[in-house]
Formats: sequence, structure tokens, C-alpha cells
Amino acid sequence: MITLSVENQKELRKLTYRITKSDLDARKLTYRMFVNALVGFTFFGVIKNEVCIGTFMLDYRHRIHIAIVPEQRKLWAGKWVFVVLQNLVLSIGTLYSIVRTEDENGILFANRLGFRAIREEGDLIVLQYFGRGG
Repeated sequence: MITLSVENQKELRKLTYRITKSDLDARKLTYRMFVNALVGFTFFGVIKNEVCIGTFMLDYRHRIHIAIVPEQRKLWAGKWVFVVLQNLVLSIGTLYSIVRTEDENGILFANRLGFRAIREEGDLIVLQYFGRGG
């Protein structure tokens, strides 16, 4: 079973930093830079079998960001994700995500979750959540 937890925001930020740094191969991305860029974000730990395997992050613009450890990426998502997304929409109104234009896997993943592209901002695609089949 997978659940979400908002406990221990500091540890969730550290995990997200490790995932992001390895994904971006961002040698110059310091932890302080990372934390400063995410001021105002709420982190939700993705807990599977009592182990945190990643985070959902919600920013002040209602954009959701997802960071999952590489070894769990093809294994973690299930029907519960749609329930979580729907509950977020019910509580905050509209939900968005962003994906880099060259990130084909990210675009496909966002589409599978129910996000649809609504505009481009430079090298980013902004997507809005419409739900499954939306």
C-alpha cells in the first residue's frame, strides 16, 4: 500500500534534493540553492511499505512536482495517484504541472495521469489537470 505523509518536511526536502540532483546531473546545484528555490512548497512523502520512495511537491501556483527514486519509477504509480490528484483539485481548485519540452517520458507520464498541455513557457510545457480521460 502507498500513502502520503507531510511529516518531517526537512527530510522530504533532502530526499527530493538527492533525486533531483541525480536526475539533472547538477553538480553545481547546492542544497541551499535547492531549498531557496522551493520556498513555499509543501512536500508530501510517497510512502510504500513504510519507506519513503519520493515526494509530491505543491508550489504556490498550484503546480505539482513529482520526484520518485529511480528504482521505483515504473513500480510506484497505481490507482491511488488519481485519488490523490482528484482530492488536491477538490481542495485547491485547479492543479498544474510543468515538464521540459525535451522530456518525452515526463510528457507521456503527465498525460497518463490526466494532465494536458495548455501552453509553453520557454523550454517548459505547462499542463493542467483534467482528470483521467480529460
